[in-house]
Amino acid sequence: MKKDSVIYKVALLSILCALCGLLLSFVDGLTSPIIKEAAIAKEKVNLEKIYPGATFTEVKDYEDPTGLVTGVYTAEGKGMIFKIHAIGYNANGFTYMVAFNDDGTVGGYTVLEEGETDGFGKRAFKDDYVEKMLALTSKDSAPLLTGATLTTTAISNGFDAAKAIFNNTKGISYDPNAKPAAPAKEEVTLSSDFAEYKASCEKESDNVYACSADGFGLITGHEGDYIQNKVRVTLDASGTKVEKVEEITFGDTEEVGDKAMSEKALSSYTGKTISDPVDIVSGATYTSKSVAAMVQAALNGGKPGASTENKGTSNSETLGTIDFSENAAVCNETSKTATEAVYACSAKGFGLITGHEGDYSENKIEVTVSLDKTPVSVKSIKLLSFGDTEELGDRATSDSALAKYENANLDSAVELVSGATFTSKSVASMIQAALQAASK
Repeated sequence: MKKDSVIYKVALLSILCALCGLLLSFVDGLTSPIIKEAAIAKEKVNLEKIYPGATFTEVKDYEDPTGLVTGVYTAEGKGMIFKIHAIGYNANGFTYMVAFNDDGTVGGYTVLEEGETDGFGKRAFKDDYVEKMLALTSKDSAPLLTGATLTTTAISNGFDAAKAIFNNTKGISYDPNAKPAAPAKEEVTLSSDFAEYKASCEKESDNVYACSADGFGLITGHEGDYIQNKVRVTLDASGTKVEKVEEITFGDTEEVGDKAMSEKALSSYTGKTISDPVDIVSGATYTSKSVAAMVQAALNGGKPGASTENKGTSNSETLGTIDFSENAAVCNETSKTATEAVYACSAKGFGLITGHEGDYSENKIEVTVSLDKTPVSVKSIKLLSFGDTEELGDRATSDSALAKYENANLDSAVELVSGATFTSKSVASMIQAALQAASK
């Protein structure tokens, strides 16, 4: 055969291609286990939390129309592990692993990364819920928790996606349309402890109160200050029973907390007294309790109940003992008589002056404090200038807020205005400074 013939060239090319194929196959045989082992190594620490010491293989060929499953692995002779990313209350979502033993029972459930809320979504990763998950099979649905409905619904959706892959792989029949049972309805009485919601009310007219309480979200840039929910509570003539609750302002999460501020939810308070139970709206636990705290405050004449007295500090802290050094209060005596002393006081407002680190000089709050000298107590307090945040800190310097300090002494408890924490402390710090100066 001539080397320059077409047949020769075709034959040579075929031989070369076959040799290359054999070489590539040989190289793949050598490197494929190494590549697979490297891929598994990244997850091995997590996988071994469920099946210690097992031999793991990553499964590439699986169908997941939900997109929730981000990884599938087999543990030789033990079962399958599924890595799942889902979105609960936190918009960044969370990642967890669930495993099914070869017999279809759940072999493991562990969270890898989450940022859910303490006391709510975070409960889905605590021991009680883990035990419930470990008691399931690939034919069950993951349970839902009251107060963590969003998070546990996301977990349940991911669990369903994983069990679909597992059951199809193992040939296990199940009901793909089965839904998790709704969480048990939660009730609380209106005499419960709602102190964390910092409810307060202003009397608008006889038996009608405009109330506010902390919502779920922090005000951006204001550490410790929460967005407010506000309702109007109308009581009957005796002032012991609710006639009507109406929304004034909803400052919580749209399409979540607003379920607890709907007309239907608010109407459920009609006829309630301080000792009656109220329903917590599933998926809106925090907002539900925020509303209940406001209704409780109205039924107690505008203040929280005895079990939830809202002083903003522990009951042991009084004007004479609290450290208000960060508020930098200064008082100077401007006049005095045998029975009265008057002080001009100033303290920091919340905001720094732009470009002047550490300088609050233009954001000061200034008041005049008049004291009775025998015994030393507040006679009156008058606002001179307000250099703080409008429609936020000014709630702590309103006439009604300042009037609450009348007759206060160094043994009086401090009452902070919800949503105006820093300004409230600035006011209290000035009264403290004046009382201490007059007591020397």
